[in-house]
Amino acid sequence: MNFSECHGFSRGYLLWGFPDKYELHITNSEGKPIKKIIKKYDPIKITEKEKEQVIKERFGGSEGIAPGVKLSWNEHHNAFIYLSIDDKGRIFTRTYEKESERDGYYYDVFDTEGKYIARVILGARPQTWKHGKLYTIEEDEEGFQVVKRYKVNWKI
Repeated sequence: MNFSECHGFSRGYLLWGFPDKYELHITNSEGKPIKKIIKKYDPIKITEKEKEQVIKERFGGSEGIAPGVKLSWNEHHNAFIYLSIDDKGRIFTRTYEKESERDGYYYDVFDTEGKYIARVILGARPQTWKHGKLYTIEEDEEGFQVVKRYKVNWKI
């Protein structure tokens, strides 16, 4: 079933997923399954640098961890961390794969039928998609939060 008429799932559709196995589900307002999307992926190892960053952000560094507390880490990241949908019904999943030369992560894109159509790099998490525009919240050079708008053109 094509779910493009839901326009961002505002008409009672719900998009949710299992990031540990890259499985997306779409249900209608009655909870009836509409679509299940399954994608194969290559697991990405969690690096020591990423572990250090998490400790710094959540505990203020290794000194901030309470005595006797031991952190346990998975070996790999989940397949994805965020889901987003544009106003045409395309689904975007942010993976943990990072572009090595630019600041951004790879997003997998699925069309309104649930078919995988593209892989794109975005430097910031999408907040909303409207009328061919992507809106994000980013930090400027001085550390202030700013809303940015990007024009999006699809050539698929």
